[in-house]
Amino acid sequence: MSLPPDDKSLAAKEGTFVKALAAIQKLIAKEFLWILFAILLSIPLAFIINYGIELYVNDVLKNIIKEETGCSGTFLGSYLISFAGIYFSRMVEAAIKTQLKAVQAK
Repeated sequence: MSLPPDDKSLAAKEGTFVKALAAIQKLIAKEFLWILFAILLSIPLAFIINYGIELYVNDVLKNIIKEETGCSGTFLGSYLISFAGIYFSRMVEAAIKTQLKAVQAK
């Protein structure tokens, strides 16, 4: 039993849709893992940055930092900077990888 021509075309389109959906799911899962990795790695980096600030920065600058950041302190700022830095590094890595693939395809 064979499919009529319209059904074959629909089956081919469905297969293309399924492949595209699988690729999108893979991309979303990969980005989720990168965000989770950045969140977890930012915690120890924020502690290190906060420790460095507390150890090496004089009291006048510490007071200025505390006034500018409010009551949240330097840890939250250090955490956000660490997270942004890690995720930005990942985006740069992905851009370089994409460019290298484009150059290799030529």
